[in-house]
Amino acid sequence: MALSEDLIESEEFNECNSSIDNLRDIFYALSDKIRLEIISMLIDNGEMCVCKFQGFFKISQPNLSFHLGILRKAGLVKTRRKGTWMNYSLNYENEVLKNLIPLIKKTK
Repeated sequence: MALSEDLIESEEFNECNSSIDNLRDIFYALSDKIRLEIISMLIDNGEMCVCKFQGFFKISQPNLSFHLGILRKAGLVKTRRKGTWMNYSLNYENEVLKNLIPLIKKTK
């Protein structure tokens, strides 16, 4: 059964697809252990410098940047430059993240 052109072009259909894409990005971001641990660390510590993550995970800077970029793209974290370092914090405006925080806290 094909979708009608009117439905595909409707604002509701586009919002729904956009929401599904956003949700997929969030769950993809949280499906990796390192990224989930970054979120957990931010829950516990608030804003953190990228250097703290490097010291904890013992992974290369490009690898860490890859993981942080996925979290940023999913809208789970915010960034703030402080001198030469980038600081990361949770994006509490993200409704999905706000609902998942209690669950993430329980998994520690």
